Amino acid sequence: MPREETMATTTKALKRLTGAFGIAVVALVPLTASAQERITIGTGSTGGVYYPLGGGMAEIFSKTIDGVSASAEVTGASIENSRRVGSGEMTLGIGNANTVYFAKNGEKPFRQAWPLEAVAALYPSTIQIIVRSDSGIETVADLEGKRVAVGPPGGSTRVMADAVFEGAGIDVQREYLDFTEATEALKDRNLDASVVLAAFPTPTVIDLATTADIKVLPLDEDVLTKTHEKYPYYIAGTIPAGTYDGQDGDVATLNIWNILFVNEATDDDLVYQMTKALFENIAELQAIHPAAKQIQPETAIETPIALSPGAERYYREAGALD
Repeated sequence: MPREETMATTTKALKRLTGAFGIAVVALVPLTASAQERITIGTGSTGGVYYPLGGGMAEIFSKTIDGVSASAEVTGASIENSRRVGSGEMTLGIGNANTVYFAKNGEKPFRQAWPLEAVAALYPSTIQIIVRSDSGIETVADLEGKRVAVGPPGGSTRVMADAVFEGAGIDVQREYLDFTEATEALKDRNLDASVVLAAFPTPTVIDLATTADIKVLPLDEDVLTKTHEKYPYYIAGTIPAGTYDGQDGDVATLNIWNILFVNEATDDDLVYQMTKALFENIAELQAIHPAAKQIQPETAIETPIALSPGAERYYREAGALD
């Protein structure tokens, strides 16, 4: 059969497969810069840190990688991003370390294992439990039975909030609101508390603190210990005094790292180019949010799932890997 006819037959066969199986073909065909001119980055809500950082990455990739046009998408954050990158709907996603690990291994809340590889450990997120100063709520234990926003159903805020509530031995009325929605509800006194999982200072918390007196609830030693013992990927952290208006002292809390990840089928050279572009232009991200100051090659390799070979190539060149 002539070569041209063979190619035409192959193309038609792929079209038939695409029609029959849709996204399955995406998972089987390597994603390259030339074949996929548009790179999509799954982030979170506009009031968090994922979205502005993802937008900054999109600008960097579009400017520095030939033939690529990148954009950031507003999503439900970690859980949704893991599913959509794993299914081939998006190129890159940002998610909390535990959620990415669960997605890779098919553990709850996921019903199947998704083919994910890490690009970089970015920065730690901090759980911040926000109440109004005049609410009468002084400790996490006081949240028993209260209306508490725990983020959207597709995010890791809910997962980590549940772990903290378990450690504190309390139950709350969960409201599945994103950070922006929760801020408005607190302003209007339609909510008792909001759980925010993001790098600090978080834009929505800053916004709330300019219109109302707020308090960031500390986690006592018993809650910190119980939560870490059961979920070792949650580590003790501190929100320094003065992070928000009216916050006079340090606040004890928990942290978890955020991971940038891709589908295993993504072309290794494209991943290398994105990783290289990220670190060579890190100052641009740092100008967008101070959390980016913590993105370093030496810590980027500490991921809960295997690194993409393309990312490994960059880290070896940078001296972060032997």
